[in-house]
Amino acid sequence: ESRGLGDVYKRQGINAEYGDDVGGFMVSQLELLSLLLVMVPGSAGSPKHILFFVIDDYGYADASYKRTMYNGTNPPPTPAIDQLAMGGVRMESHYVNKVCSPTRTALLSGRYAYTNGMDDGVIVDGENIDMPLNLRTVADYLRDGGWNTSAYGKWDAGMTTWGSTPSCRGFEFYNGFYSAASDYFSHMVGPGYDFHEDRANGPKGIDLVAAGEYTTMRVTTAVQSWISEQMQRGGNQTKTFAYVAHEAVHGPLEVPAEYVQGECEVIIPESHPARRIYCGMVRAMDESVRNITETYKALGIWEDTLLILTGDNGGQPSEGGSNYPLRGNKATTFEGGVRSLALVHGAGVHDSLLGSVNHELFHVTDWLPTLVAGVAGLDLSANATGRHCPSCSREVMALDGVNQWGMLSEGKLSARTEVLLDLQASACNQGGSVCNVPGSGALRVGDWKLLHGHQGMYGTESSSKMNSDCVERDVNNPQPKAIPFPVPANQTNPWCPLGWTPPPRADGKYQLLSLIHIS
Repeated sequence: ESRGLGDVYKRQGINAEYGDDVGGFMVSQLELLSLLLVMVPGSAGSPKHILFFVIDDYGYADASYKRTMYNGTNPPPTPAIDQLAMGGVRMESHYVNKVCSPTRTALLSGRYAYTNGMDDGVIVDGENIDMPLNLRTVADYLRDGGWNTSAYGKWDAGMTTWGSTPSCRGFEFYNGFYSAASDYFSHMVGPGYDFHEDRANGPKGIDLVAAGEYTTMRVTTAVQSWISEQMQRGGNQTKTFAYVAHEAVHGPLEVPAEYVQGECEVIIPESHPARRIYCGMVRAMDESVRNITETYKALGIWEDTLLILTGDNGGQPSEGGSNYPLRGNKATTFEGGVRSLALVHGAGVHDSLLGSVNHELFHVTDWLPTLVAGVAGLDLSANATGRHCPSCSREVMALDGVNQWGMLSEGKLSARTEVLLDLQASACNQGGSVCNVPGSGALRVGDWKLLHGHQGMYGTESSSKMNSDCVERDVNNPQPKAIPFPVPANQTNPWCPLGWTPPPRADGKYQLLSLIHIS
């Protein structure tokens, strides 16, 4: 098959820093063969360890390496993440959901949030919503396949019964909090303390030792202790899966002052206080990534480790995040809300892909089949029956995710050409002040994206809603009345710039569909 030269170059990471496509002429069979010969060297050894980071509310632009790719303003300094990204694969078309619980349940189950009935928003403060108990998670599969499994930080996939919590969903060890957000130091969620240490075959209870310790640091030391313990017990035959779901860099905006002082004060003006604190939170998170990877190196297992790092949704500008050059932000289905910063590094990645930029389509649901069937080589046929759950009424549906290991280990094209990004059939957009068009939806097929209904909050002059996410807007005035924090012209604007969800026409009707070309 002949392909545009730009397509081949993109797969090799050549002249792809800015997403350039230099196609326009075709490659001869001889030229194509010479290019594909670059793919001959094999992958590194099969991974024995999987280290999976999920960074909460992480802006698409908020790593140092992104500035040279998209010519943006100064991002927070991220030397550890930069080193991993530049020595691995930068995944620039990696899609997630627009908010956290739908993304996390999709990652764990390999199914769209819509399929799971988890597409209605965020699970908070003991809310009676859980990922269906009859679904087997990525940790269930790996644990049953002989891997040691652990999870850390933010769970946010159900907490009303023990069966919904991590140590009953395939993770042998868990240290973190069940809700969507908590105070980083006190670990309080409202009137309750929410930090736990649970074991699948042992005690489950409150982790009072964590009180007063910054969440990012607590998560770091817990991962370091667990992986050290596993290697001491099992030696070189041990296989491990660590799911490190940082609370960072989600609000509340809290971080030890030392992380804001210095570089963040230099690159971010005092007039951007949210961005400054956010910068410090990113620095602390980057330090966590460095410290955890250094522990893997000290244990002699780094060369056998596959590392994945992704956000759970787009960044939130009012909380300091930037998704430049993408439109939109967290809780919208524009690209800035559902396309996440993502990278893969380490064992199993094809040698020819190291240091490359990948524009192939990938969805968060793909990680379960990619890791279980692709990396671990385990059978997914048990998916048909799921877990035993007499009280469950929802049928176990087929996986929506697809095995993409060939893309990373062999340099193949993506195994998918389309992805469902959002589908809420009847509910109003969460937090919206009007609901003339119930529901919302977003679908990407190839280079095209279809949007339906409300893509974000839209305020009116009569609306009493006023918060830091979306300032009140007069329907007769296309400009917001105020902006919580000044935002430079080449960074993502706050929630409601003109054109995101069109205002009503003179006849009171709303535009239902938008068709956007993804360049």
